[in-house]
Amino acid sequence: MSMADIATIKGNERSVQGGFNPESPEDNLYALAKIAGSTDGGTTCTWLGGRIYSKRADARLAEPFLDWEGIQLKRFVFRSNTRVQYLFRGAILFRALGGGYLTEFASPVTGKKSKVTHFFTQIGTYDYTTTGIIPSPRFNGILAHNPSPLLFTWQVLGNDVWLELDERVRYTPASTGKEVADNAIFRFGSNLADLADRNKSVAPACVSYSTQMAYYGWMGMSGVDGYTLWNGAGRKFASIAEFPPERRRQIEQLAPDFFEASLGD
Repeated sequence: MSMADIATIKGNERSVQGGFNPESPEDNLYALAKIAGSTDGGTTCTWLGGRIYSKRADARLAEPFLDWEGIQLKRFVFRSNTRVQYLFRGAILFRALGGGYLTEFASPVTGKKSKVTHFFTQIGTYDYTTTGIIPSPRFNGILAHNPSPLLFTWQVLGNDVWLELDERVRYTPASTGKEVADNAIFRFGSNLADLADRNKSVAPACVSYSTQMAYYGWMGMSGVDGYTLWNGAGRKFASIAEFPPERRRQIEQLAPDFFEASLGD
């Protein structure tokens, strides 16, 4: 059988061979861990870089506003074949358009200048189960997408496979007490042969991201009717050791201990 024959799609009927069935909740759990992280409990590192656009109500088109990059350390620990614990830590770093990391930002619309707040999360945890997603007890919000049974959106074309991970949420950070709506959508691209091979714990993955959010306070857009559009793309590294050391040193200037975080036992 050729790689192109591993998966076929006929209308709404999907038939997959070689160890991955997208209609099986257990296989969705396994494939999520493998494409977004690793099935052996190891810590992986996902990097994304992109641009933030400002869409004001009185502007006909969205306008380039800032550049950004995001880093996620992830660990998937299988507690059973129906439950995996997902541990993570993330960072969002803001850059000038086509430039370096920012310490302050002057709004091109209002002229207001503020100190930039780069975003670093605490270590978080979710439980993915075959019957749905259980957020951390610290999570004060609502998941927009919590399928039961656990079936994600997969696209298969020949030996190429894509996972769309819908992470739209409404939540209230303890630091501000103000509700935030984040319309985040991640897309992971890999190949079906690696995803279906039960002898491999990691499938290579490219990642893209998009979201729509309100302006952060330090962006100097208070009183402006509008919002931000984020786009980004990057890839997963199978371990922190694979992450480019030069970029790691740059990030550690802003957060010296970020890559040293222990994501559980």
